[in-house]
Amino acid sequence: MTPTLLRYKNYRINFYSKEEDRMHVHVKCPYGEAKFWLEPTIALADYSGLSDRQLRELQKVAEENADEFKKAWKNSSKKDNVEVLDVSQRGIWLLVAGKEYFLPYEKYPWFLKATLGQIFNIEFTHGHHLYWPDLDVDLSTDIFEHPEKYPLTARI
Repeated sequence: MTPTLLRYKNYRINFYSKEEDRMHVHVKCPYGEAKFWLEPTIALADYSGLSDRQLRELQKVAEENADEFKKAWKNSSKKDNVEVLDVSQRGIWLLVAGKEYFLPYEKYPWFLKATLGQIFNIEFTHGHHLYWPDLDVDLSTDIFEHPEKYPLTARI
């Protein structure tokens, strides 16, 4: 899986879960890509199609967001049956026990202002229960599969 950690300008920053143990992120755009190590320090690992100026800018973005990227990496690696696939401008994509779910911010507003670390810190229990301890949000997968059973809408 490739959870999106951040969209910056026309770049998508993500990592591939289960790719390798050393923490890193991939940065992709229409004309190039790069890989940055997150440990032991932020460092360029490889790149193609990007200028030195772009690489310096992207390294700065990686440095500014390193704590969130590392937290997301660690939280993702602990999950066997749940994974955050993408965090977009409209909501978050989850893979739960082999099924994909989209949680739009208009229906699940708790996630709109959440940090990546808070979103990626998710627990899956009892085969159907999702819990975000940093946000104190509890949801059952039944609400995604049968929204007609749950007519109330969250408001913040």
